[in-house]
Amino acid sequence: MKALEDKISTKLSKVSKNFDIFNMKVKELDTKVDNKIQQLIDNDNRKRNLIVTGIPAQENESLNNLIKALSSKLGYESSPECRVYRYKGRENNNERPIVIQFSTEFHKQDFFTRYKKIAKTLNLGMFAGFKGKNSRIYLQHDFIKTQYHINKFAIKMLREKKNY
Repeated sequence: MKALEDKISTKLSKVSKNFDIFNMKVKELDTKVDNKIQQLIDNDNRKRNLIVTGIPAQENESLNNLIKALSSKLGYESSPECRVYRYKGRENNNERPIVIQFSTEFHKQDFFTRYKKIAKTLNLGMFAGFKGKNSRIYLQHDFIKTQYHINKFAIKMLREKKNY
């Protein structure tokens, strides 16, 4: 009888250890799935965004008027429907990027395509309040961190390929 109890106790101990290991693996997988879901949500939220850099913040600025002027330079009669805001940052940081959040990916892509046609000629001096300043204005896609690094690496590889 004692031998049977010892045997059952040993088997129960092994099952308990296996259950604990199984539980840890399930928690790890659950965390990985949650992180992946969050990454997909972030990516989906940014699909319709463009980031504008090179435009310093001004006191009492109207970002909507700025985007209307930019849209006009890109050949739009009226600017596409979008939401515009600056990234929050330090108060003394004058160069905070502007986020343009379009209603659809189509509008975003059309805006970006038009920008690419005149990108090298688009500068700050073309806008009211910035006359005489000739620094360039840049538009880029709003990527999540991993996507940004992948794109950066791909561009680096393309440039190296051109050099050969």
